Amino acid sequence: MLINRTEQKHSRWGWGLHLGGLLIAVTGCSVMLSAVIIPLRQDDAEVVTREQTLRKILDLEREVTDENERLTQVLAEADLKIQSLLDRIPNVARESDFLGQITTLAKDVGVEIMNYHPGNIRETEEYNEMALSMTSQGSYEGICNFLNRLHRLPRLSRTSKLSIAPAVNGQTYSLDMTLTIFFSPTSELASARKGASRG
Repeated sequence: MLINRTEQKHSRWGWGLHLGGLLIAVTGCSVMLSAVIIPLRQDDAEVVTREQTLRKILDLEREVTDENERLTQVLAEADLKIQSLLDRIPNVARESDFLGQITTLAKDVGVEIMNYHPGNIRETEEYNEMALSMTSQGSYEGICNFLNRLHRLPRLSRTSKLSIAPAVNGQTYSLDMTLTIFFSPTSELASARKGASRG
């Protein structure tokens, strides 16, 4: 009986130790879960969130890079247009050269220049300009072609006044116009010319 009691005590102690070991194992697992695994999962969530943020930034960077390339192209095209216009503005008036260009154009389209008068020179902040009055006649089609091709001349000009009236015979029309030519760009405008050619 004593052996039985001793065995029972040992059995109780064994079960108690098993329960204690199980309790220690469960507590250890809980501690490991709360101390290691849960923070790792939180870190994983933070890493995923950060990765998503960085991907958005990279996508935005691509968009910004693409927009920068597009704007650089637009700027280069604008510089070419500016340079093209500046190349059409000489340093001196040379209105006789412009008359030669207009006369050649008029002959090409069948318009006859009847009268041509250079006007006064006007200075502006960026360039000087001169008004040129001109009277010519030709067919309606010829006058339209003349006006259409005027902006393609090597010399930059602007039409500031224009009137077209039919002549007596109805076949020809009279064209009275005032053109403005530009010359002698200021140093600021000339430096823009040099900057555009460097770009």
